[in-house]
Amino acid sequence: MKTSPTMENETIQLVSLPNKYSLSIKEKILYGVFKIVAPIVGAVANVVGGNSVAARSYLAIGLLGYANNYTSQNIDLLSKQAVLETANFVSPMAINDGNIFGMHRAYVRPHYATGFRFNATENADVFVFPDEFCSVMDRILWDRYNSIETQSAEYVNQVIADGYNPFDDYKVQWESTTFKLPWMVYALAVVPFALLVALLFKIISKK
Repeated sequence: MKTSPTMENETIQLVSLPNKYSLSIKEKILYGVFKIVAPIVGAVANVVGGNSVAARSYLAIGLLGYANNYTSQNIDLLSKQAVLETANFVSPMAINDGNIFGMHRAYVRPHYATGFRFNATENADVFVFPDEFCSVMDRILWDRYNSIETQSAEYVNQVIADGYNPFDDYKVQWESTTFKLPWMVYALAVVPFALLVALLFKIISKK
């Protein structure tokens, strides 16, 4: 077991956790796209005075949201939830742990974390992720485990009914949260998809 220092003398436990999820081929491709585009998106965000964590998070939510058949409305809700859970992407969990949804350590459901740490503020073990993509993947795995309908107009109610957050005012806070998607996330995310479409067209045209 390895440990490394983090905030408030807490330690990150880098251990082999049970129920670690294996990415599908589609998800591996998307992860590759994220790893290529995310550093550029983050760098541009920093240059223009934005938040690099936010830019990378919106990119990951968009890639995995559409790939897993979430409606545009529910992808927006995932973005709003990330904003809410991270206090607009400035929380220690978002910055230090790659955890943009405040996910606690899971013992039963599949997950995509590489470790966990004890969070004194919440008095609980929270997941640690290498990047925002893994955090979004884990959030989607939570939905799958709880049989949440990705295209449901009652998405928020379903998530809350399955115990995502125990506070009574969570629904109001979630739905009233606003976010602004940086333009460069759209612009840069289109590039790898355009290249992929061009490659597929070239392969098909040769047949």
